[in-house]
Amino acid sequence: MPGRDEIEGKCRRAPGKGPSELEDPKLREIEERLRRKLENPDAALSESPASPPAAGGRSETLPNDERIRKKREKVTGKRRSRLVILTSLVAVIAFAVAVFALTSGQFGRPKEPTPEEKKYWGRFLPKGYSEPKLTDQIDYGKISRIKMIRIDATTSSEGASVAVGDVIKNRIVYFEYQKAGADPVSLMAYIKPSGRLFVGASYCPPCQSRYQRIEGDFTITCEVCGTKRDLEGMIGISGPCKLYPIDEFPVKIIGDKIFLDAGVLNRYSPQPIDRPVGTL
Repeated sequence: MPGRDEIEGKCRRAPGKGPSELEDPKLREIEERLRRKLENPDAALSESPASPPAAGGRSETLPNDERIRKKREKVTGKRRSRLVILTSLVAVIAFAVAVFALTSGQFGRPKEPTPEEKKYWGRFLPKGYSEPKLTDQIDYGKISRIKMIRIDATTSSEGASVAVGDVIKNRIVYFEYQKAGADPVSLMAYIKPSGRLFVGASYCPPCQSRYQRIEGDFTITCEVCGTKRDLEGMIGISGPCKLYPIDEFPVKIIGDKIFLDAGVLNRYSPQPIDRPVGTL
């Protein structure tokens, strides 16, 4: 921008002429701008530079504080949106975990059997035994209860077998194996929530009940004493026979049959009543 001396040199007026009579309009504009700056230098320093031309060739000038405010709103708005999304996601995950824990019957339940339960736990199972998987996971929380259905087993000197289809269809079944010169062995088979197969003695030693049922709280429940055991892990939850686990037997899937070996069945005898019995 031209200095003051240069402007004054160019803007010499003819005698008798005022500022409005300058011959060059551009010189008059420069002189007027210089005069304003000399009269109010603070105002000149606070002037904001023009913003880049907007679309269509127009330009807009915003005060500094207004531009800062708009930028702040833009940044904080993005942060707020991310925070809302993250908070909602955490809430959904927490809700899903809580619902799963409650409906799966695992909330607040013991994860391991007590020392009293362990006394006879898995006494007929070979080391490393893995239960056969018959189905996908089953949501027993959608039912109120499933009664045990009695079916006929095929027996021989080699053992006993029942149809896979009967167990899948009914979820929980009762059948018997006749030991030579002794009372029949009461047996049960049911599908766990994981889809794995449990086969064992259908007998609750203290109350001598032979029948169980599946309930919607993910328990297998005695029909006589009401003792509840976890449907997946068979750990005692409540009831007078809680410390007496149901004996499990190893099985094999041969074709469409579930096979139990006669050697295991012939060795079976109910657990002795050597642990506390009562409301636990």
